[in-house]
Amino acid sequence: MAEKKWFGVVEGFYGRPWSSAERAELHIWMNDTGTLTTYMYAPKDDLLHRGRWRDLYPDAEADTLTETIRSTQEAGIRFVYSIAPGLDITYTSQEDRTALLTKIDQVISLGCTEFAILFDDIPETLPEADQKKFSSFAQAQPDVANQLLAHLQDAIEDPSLLFCPTTYCARMADPDVRNDPYLNELGKSLAPEIAFLWTGPNVISETITPESIRELAAVIKRKPVIWDNLHANDYDNRRYFAGPY
Repeated sequence: MAEKKWFGVVEGFYGRPWSSAERAELHIWMNDTGTLTTYMYAPKDDLLHRGRWRDLYPDAEADTLTETIRSTQEAGIRFVYSIAPGLDITYTSQEDRTALLTKIDQVISLGCTEFAILFDDIPETLPEADQKKFSSFAQAQPDVANQLLAHLQDAIEDPSLLFCPTTYCARMADPDVRNDPYLNELGKSLAPEIAFLWTGPNVISETITPESIRELAAVIKRKPVIWDNLHANDYDNRRYFAGPY
């Protein structure tokens, strides 16, 4: 299978999500660059993306999402829908797994073929109900992600799935990237077709060196996809990015 690559924009911030008109304007800007061809839908404050991830989109919101998917694709931009169940998922719960797949099936029915599952910014402790089966997040999260990938492969021709880990930058690694148990287990357990998101040495990285990427790639057994937060402003609403990249 050919390696997939993503160049584009993530709507993944905390705060009011963009409107349909703002997204349409974004896609015009992306087209003007000639290189930004992917848009990932991941607004933290869309409750149905994160806080109420189990709930299906009601008709009105499903229609809005359908139009966003359609307009994105008509603009020549790939649409990636992301879901973030990590706040309260019980990894061993069949009910939760069914809810996840049912939600994804709804989004597939709206026209989406590319997805991401995000486990960033979640509680630090594995739910007690999961601890008999899984020793850590590093075992539980790939189990869910791999099942989701298999489901997508049954439902869609040539689907895409990206994965955002709980340790998503080098600063979070313990003791370091090379020796972090979580990252090493993900490298072994996460299906090789699943892309791996990474923000660099820090949550907001001014510099990402080739050497650091080679080190990470050796651990996770694939090239990472960089989720670049350099321009983000949701961490300090008094500031905004206005300088040269």
